[in-house]
Amino acid sequence: MISLLITVFSHVTSDFIFQTDNICNKRLHDNASIRIKANGQHSIITFLTVFLLVSIFYSSISEIFVFAAIIGGSHFFIDSVKSFTCRKVKNCWTSFCAFFLDQILHLLVIFTLWINFNFKLNSISFKIKEVLESSFSIANGRAFAVNLLIFIIIFVYVTLGGDIIIKNLLYALRVIKGEAIEEIEIESNAPERYKIDGQGQQNKTIGQTAAAKDTGSKEKNENKKKKNKKGSKREKSKELNIDDRSIAADSGITQDENAKEATIEQVTVTAAKDEDKTGELNSEKVKKDSKGKYIGILERIIIMILTMYSSFTSIAFVLTAKSIVRSKKIEEEPEFAEEYLIGTLGSILLAILGGCVFNLIHT
Repeated sequence: MISLLITVFSHVTSDFIFQTDNICNKRLHDNASIRIKANGQHSIITFLTVFLLVSIFYSSISEIFVFAAIIGGSHFFIDSVKSFTCRKVKNCWTSFCAFFLDQILHLLVIFTLWINFNFKLNSISFKIKEVLESSFSIANGRAFAVNLLIFIIIFVYVTLGGDIIIKNLLYALRVIKGEAIEEIEIESNAPERYKIDGQGQQNKTIGQTAAAKDTGSKEKNENKKKKNKKGSKREKSKELNIDDRSIAADSGITQDENAKEATIEQVTVTAAKDEDKTGELNSEKVKKDSKGKYIGILERIIIMILTMYSSFTSIAFVLTAKSIVRSKKIEEEPEFAEEYLIGTLGSILLAILGGCVFNLIHT
């Protein structure tokens, strides 16, 4: 039983802790080779996590290596199918449903493999058991380890996995309300989007500057030709009034050139300012999303712990504190109030379910 829980724990840590935002975004990239590479990286992380954690407490390294390799390979296959489906099936509920189906398939593979492998505890496991029972006065070290692993697994699913579930739920509801799907895709791939926007704005700036310089260089060449013609006429002409007109024309050309150069500099500065403003707005959005993420995680942690101790009435204080902070924005923005209510209720439901599941299955 402990080997199964350690394997599941390895799976959730590789999925929700060791998997970076960069890998997540690349797994949904339009380019198939980038998707395959990202899924391969994630599968290698899963293989290493399973192999290292299981081999710490169990012997038979060769069997553990095969066990971890099969899990890593199945991870790659399931994730590749998920990535392909999410890119091809443009539906508001695709990501939401794919998350649950993906996790169910991974857990089924792990359980099926665990039945066919028989791992034996090594000396480290027995020493840990003795320390728990003797030094910490725990009656049954094995039962304590089982309960601890169950709690950690549910805890990770509720906190970090719950963040993904709530986001996908809100995205789906926004699409149903008629908001642009592009906005949903932008938010789900925020880090990659900001990078692309910055590059696009930079390319736009360079293009505008280059175009202005090309226009200025062409007009310079034409002005130089005119200037040469004027100079030849001035040399041939012996009358003073013709010389005066040539000098005036030369000064006019110089002023035009200075004006063109000033225009080029103004275009460059304006484009650079627009780029800075875009970067500032994007960074502010990332900060707000991060704050909301951590608030949701803390909310689910508190509610899950209160549920485990059957303190359901204390959950009201958590909701009251959160509502007070958001009260002004709820009054001013009705659309935000709807999303706030749906997200909060979904978060509470996940936390209560997590606490109830732990109370049911722990020994």
